[in-house]
Amino acid sequence: MGKIRFEAPLTLFLTAGCILATYLPLADSLAIGGSLASLLHPWTWVRLLLWPFVHETTSHLLGNLMLFLILSPQIELRQGWLRYLAYLGFCSVVIGLGHLTFGAPGSFLVGASGWVFMLILLSTFVTNAQGTIPLHTLLVAGLYGWQELRAALTPNQVSHFAHFLGGICGLLFGYLGRGRSLGRATKSSS
Repeated sequence: MGKIRFEAPLTLFLTAGCILATYLPLADSLAIGGSLASLLHPWTWVRLLLWPFVHETTSHLLGNLMLFLILSPQIELRQGWLRYLAYLGFCSVVIGLGHLTFGAPGSFLVGASGWVFMLILLSTFVTNAQGTIPLHTLLVAGLYGWQELRAALTPNQVSHFAHFLGGICGLLFGYLGRGRSLGRATKSSS
């Protein structure tokens, strides 16, 4: 039997944070909602970074964490934890501001699905040769965009706008990260 390795510590830390935040007594206070005027309140700036940790239900949490745990380690290991953390923070703020700007009045945004959609599209760049965009990235982006557009036209409690913005962040980070550590393993010097 092989040893258990401790890889991708940021991924594991964020997973634990999602589990804890979802079941905290004050979890509702971390959800993002309101309008752009709420940016005048300092707590809103904290919530812009923390809202993805809270999930509405256990099934919501598990659905996001399963995909997060599959996709996140490869990005963390290739990009390094600090750059990856910056990606997640930027994605959280962009989606949060998008919700404050365009979200339905009285609605609140929770869950890491924006992160997950960012990871889905960002991970398609992992095997990318410098100066190219893989055909499968374009296919994933097109299919994903079509799916989200169709789903957005059906009344439900899902923020397809958050998914869409997360996917745009993933495409942006993947495209801008071409030729850096994304797409090739980092080399250690001995």
